[in-house]
Amino acid sequence: MESTLNFFYRVDSVTSSDFNGWHHYCQLLKHKIITDKQLLYIYNTVIILRIEYQLQLVFLSKEQCNIIQTPFRTLFKHKLRMPKNTPNAILTNNLIYNFRDLYNVQIQAKYSNLLIQLNDNTIVSDTIHIRLRKLQSIWWLDKNPLISWPFKNKVYNKDHIADLLSSIHEFNLSFNVKKELTNEISGKQIHLTKILTDQIYKNAIDSIKHNKIMFLDQLTSLDDIFLLKWIDTKLSLQW
Repeated sequence: MESTLNFFYRVDSVTSSDFNGWHHYCQLLKHKIITDKQLLYIYNTVIILRIEYQLQLVFLSKEQCNIIQTPFRTLFKHKLRMPKNTPNAILTNNLIYNFRDLYNVQIQAKYSNLLIQLNDNTIVSDTIHIRLRKLQSIWWLDKNPLISWPFKNKVYNKDHIADLLSSIHEFNLSFNVKKELTNEISGKQIHLTKILTDQIYKNAIDSIKHNKIMFLDQLTSLDDIFLLKWIDTKLSLQW
């Protein structure tokens, strides 16, 4: 089976090719005399690894992963003469079939790879830290994104590191960052991401960065009781 590494973050093409590939494999296996254990082996040790390799630079949402897996799940249930509406939890249960879920495999692989890259002693580590600084700048964060990534769940398929950071909270995963790499902007307390919803913050990010506003106390009175009028805020930001 051929595997191609996607260097250009073409999520649509990866999803489409993999979806068509799954259908092709399923059609080949549909009329074969094969046991559930053999089918599971083909999935867990061949096909899932091929998909994982192709997704090294691409992050798929849970919905996209489910779309890719649907043909094989259907085939698996068909071979076992299960109803199509049989819960997928029966397949993924470790005590029954241990069907490897693509989304979980993706999280595990990308988290492990990022840890390895962060602790590498070559230019790879430097490159990752530069990318993290860029993410911090793009999203106007007061700390290293590995420490204070504020966004949850939403996957945009544009940056696999950002998408990973948005998803790992589901698995209670985090990173320990050396003090010299925290990139913390000190002196203030409450970052705007702590009081604004993800969507509101993202919609206002350009204006927030243009006016150099990062913390709540830049918008409040000295005693932190009242919000300043915009004209007073602009005057205070000029100092």
